[in-house]
Amino acid sequence: QNPVSNNGAGTYTVVATYNGTKCTETASTKVVINKIAATPTATVVQPGCGGTNGKITITGPVGTGYTYSLNGATFTSTKIFSNKAPGTYSIVAKSSTLCASPPLTVVINPPSPPPATPTIVVEQPSCTVPLGKVTVTDPLGADLEYTIGGNIYQSSPIFNVEVNAVINFSIKVKNADGCISA
Repeated sequence: QNPVSNNGAGTYTVVATYNGTKCTETASTKVVINKIAATPTATVVQPGCGGTNGKITITGPVGTGYTYSLNGATFTSTKIFSNKAPGTYSIVAKSSTLCASPPLTVVINPPSPPPATPTIVVEQPSCTVPLGKVTVTDPLGADLEYTIGGNIYQSSPIFNVEVNAVINFSIKVKNADGCISA
């Protein structure tokens, strides 16, 4: 009739008294409440360009005796879960002296696709305008960068080009995840 709650870890004696028949009987027993492990922390490496899977690395709690369960699987001492498909994962930690932790939920996102092959417009130089202009017209976006050749990217999709001969350009577009167009 007198519920007890919010007790921390420790050993407690519980006394129960029954007096429904005007006799009083008392019984006692010891109850152990174990401490729970801290909620895990983890880092997630999302799938890279051209990749399909990510990686989860548990960063806490760590130490001797800790084991981990990913999505309810058998507990293991492994802290690194590689080659994980996109999806939602639940991580629980425990040790030999601590009960299982509350779960941590992490998400591995689907990989980013590379940007579309760029579409360009070329303006030829003239007798009065010595520079040509190459403008990427698609794809466009604030999270995209452009190169006219090589590994130097810029945020502007417009390139002014000094032309003294026929030049072949290799226009590429890179997104925020580092994926590069064909």
